[in-house]
Amino acid sequence: MVEFRAPSFVWGMVRKIVAALRETEAGRVSIDRLEAAVRGDARLTLPMAEPERLVLWDVEYAEPWVHRWAGPNRHQSGWEASMRDQLWIRKEVVRALTAEPSRSTP
Repeated sequence: MVEFRAPSFVWGMVRKIVAALRETEAGRVSIDRLEAAVRGDARLTLPMAEPERLVLWDVEYAEPWVHRWAGPNRHQSGWEASMRDQLWIRKEVVRALTAEPSRSTP
């Protein structure tokens, strides 16, 4: 089991670190080469570890997280308008289908 803690991570960082540890353990990458890569003196091209056995256990924020509703965003506003239009169309269709037929004399 390996635990990582950092103020932030870049995409795929933990999977790359796990892959580096595996490659070092398997003897395909020497510790000296890995340390040189960490210092920035060498570049390593490693595969990414599979995500299936990696678990995001916890996320801590320096400030308490509070959700503040600022109203609908542009996508939500468009969706609301679309739903209103669909509802209006449905009401008109139902009204037309249930209306009494007009009796006009020829």
